[in-house]
Amino acid sequence: MINKVNFGLRLKQLRERKRLSQIELANILEVSNGSISKWERNERQPDYETLEKIADFFNTSIDYLLGRSETKDNNNVDFSFSTPQEALSFILKQDMVADFGGYDLDNMSDDEIMEMADDIADMLKIISRKHK
Repeated sequence: MINKVNFGLRLKQLRERKRLSQIELANILEVSNGSISKWERNERQPDYETLEKIADFFNTSIDYLLGRSETKDNNNVDFSFSTPQEALSFILKQDMVADFGGYDLDNMSDDEIMEMADDIADMLKIISRKHK
């Protein structure tokens, strides 16, 4: 069961940290902006599939969203990529990497994309251990 108070508050905090409106988040998650509003006011709860989308988008755990964990970041994830598409998806979800740029994913080979994703994952692990 979802700890409603924590879920609504945490969703709102995560959304505001990314400077997104309810409408923008609704478009990203492919739900109505009314749904976002109701979730944040603890009037409704998302289904499990949507909860997964929310956690993935904010790079956090479902446990954090549900109030079962105080750890916001999803640093305990074992990053491994079995396909170049998974690696590319991971790279593009990393805001700092996307903002920094300086690379051309369109001209990189599948092996180079996989290697880049592995390097990013390794760096994230190092940083998360350093700042715990």
